[in-house]
Amino acid sequence: HPPARAKVDSYPVQERYDILFAFLGDLPDEERPPLYDIPEYEEPHWRANELVVFDVDYYYERPAEKGLDPAHNEFVHPKQGATGMRQDLRDKPIKMEPLTEWGSKFIIPFVQDKSVGIMGDKMERDAKYLRAGSGHVGPNTLITWLQFSKDTIFHQYFFEAPIDKKRTRIFFINARNNTLEADKDEWINGTFMNIAGEDREIIENLRPHGTPDTMTNEMLLPGAAVVATYR
Repeated sequence: HPPARAKVDSYPVQERYDILFAFLGDLPDEERPPLYDIPEYEEPHWRANELVVFDVDYYYERPAEKGLDPAHNEFVHPKQGATGMRQDLRDKPIKMEPLTEWGSKFIIPFVQDKSVGIMGDKMERDAKYLRAGSGHVGPNTLITWLQFSKDTIFHQYFFEAPIDKKRTRIFFINARNNTLEADKDEWINGTFMNIAGEDREIIENLRPHGTPDTMTNEMLLPGAAVVATYR
């Protein structure tokens, strides 16, 4: 028989959205943070793309902060951000609201130049319905909400798993209530992965690779209130 000390730790695991989630702690079940539920995942009038998995060369805190920061769109994403995304973000901090007991969110209206759009002329836009927002659950689940018209909505979910202090594996699910045909997945995913590439060019050159231990070497403007709330 093997000796009594010949054993390994085991951790609770759940499989959801084609992802294996493991809780690498010792909290009892009733105290563990629950997995965030994607309400549209199996809804008949929504389509969730097949899971997209990709690695990036920075710690998970950086893409989480980027996704929560609405001000970066104007500078990093020329098609998505446009001039109308400014919303006085430099001067008026956005108020975060509770999302769950483990996270927070914001959703704001914006006005976008009709000549540009996240998917060019293919994307219907109606200023009356234009909304955008982001939220987080815990430190490494990020959600974004994009609404371009009454019937054109995207909800995106990023589950970000640190590999080490300089690398992260991102599990990305994009849900939409429009263009539900499966053959549109590649085009739509490609559009959003191009946006992720614009972020990557910036974040890979940030130092340190994760959130700084102190804010003394940063200049956070009022528009960065959402980042401060996340931290």
